[in-house]
Amino acid sequence: MAITIALLMTTFAGFVGLSVDAAEWYSARRVMISQVDAAAIGGALKIFENGTVADAIAAATTDANLNGNWIISGAVLSVSVDSSARIITATLTKTADMFLSKLFLASAPTISVTAKAGLVNAGPPVCFLSTNPTASGALSVTGNGSITASGCGVVVDSSSSNAMYVTGNGTIAAKQLCGPGGYSGAGYSPIPSSCVAMQDPLASWPAPGDVNADCSSLSVVCKSLTTYKVSGSGTTTLSPGVYVGGISVGSNATVNFQPGVYILRDGALTGTGNAVINGTGVSFYMTGSGTAVQLQNDDTSITGNVTVNITAPTSGPMAGIAIYQDDFAATGTITNKLAGNGSVNFTGVLYFGNQNVTVSGNGTQNGQSAFTAIIANTLIYNGNGTLNLNANYANTSVPLPPGMALPIVSLLQ
Repeated sequence: MAITIALLMTTFAGFVGLSVDAAEWYSARRVMISQVDAAAIGGALKIFENGTVADAIAAATTDANLNGNWIISGAVLSVSVDSSARIITATLTKTADMFLSKLFLASAPTISVTAKAGLVNAGPPVCFLSTNPTASGALSVTGNGSITASGCGVVVDSSSSNAMYVTGNGTIAAKQLCGPGGYSGAGYSPIPSSCVAMQDPLASWPAPGDVNADCSSLSVVCKSLTTYKVSGSGTTTLSPGVYVGGISVGSNATVNFQPGVYILRDGALTGTGNAVINGTGVSFYMTGSGTAVQLQNDDTSITGNVTVNITAPTSGPMAGIAIYQDDFAATGTITNKLAGNGSVNFTGVLYFGNQNVTVSGNGTQNGQSAFTAIIANTLIYNGNGTLNLNANYANTSVPLPPGMALPIVSLLQ
């Protein structure tokens, strides 16, 4: 028994030594995980604030040290930055300390932990996004006009020192107001802050199947005209389909759009005078067969005392989108106009992508809408009315399309 116990004592001692060292390794790894998480988040926050790659690496190193006062003894921190994906990867590697276990292990194990952090669109909903990367006055308000977006975010992607511009008694109020560029003038609430440019979440939205089909091959309504004009003082009901040359609603005319998708090809959606435009579950997809035609006609013009009440579909391929203008035309060559003194209410997203929007007149836009969001190359408000970008999402079954949220920093791994 004594001989057996003596022989086994070496093994017992080995297990005890290994367990003591393993506990120390586990403790070290926990500290390293905390430090590498801090490094990844610190670097990602610097990217969010439009810092350079060097800034992000420096911030990651600093935050790793601050999270425990030092990087654990013997550990090596490496930080890589994927600028296009806006992801920071931090790795902390250390050769494990060996005490009693070195009597039984030929070499020390390596402890390595990795964390990734980046920008994800999971913050507050966005109700306005200007996609132009360099324009001065990409979002501007002149005169006495107001843009109100108290429940959602406004992001201006331009890096210009005057990316946001307010003059006169104009105001811009939002839950969050930010971008990589600067601003000029007063009337902001809150004061614009710095944030990374937001990628256009709807840029690659799939086109309806009939968008380029010949009228002779379509089973849906296809109006092959220069422009489908509705005039007079009566009421006209239109069905979904392809309208070559667009749709024009004249003064005093009323048009009720039945639910569905209306493809406006080589033409505009226009309303003038005292026209009334109504539709629930309606989406307008605007496109063109050639840039020259689209440059002349394919815009949205609501002028005069026009009354508009359009609610986007609640389901289907265009769910949540009231207007979608594709990118056939060169950037910034079309100006969409929401003007006049009437009541204009769109519930859903107005997507103008790489084209411009002007809002003018004394009317109130979207005052009765549950929510309205606009994506455009630039937006200029030069009227005396109010552009409401409401965010009462619970008051409607119209969904906010995916990706329509401010980017925030989050651990990804």
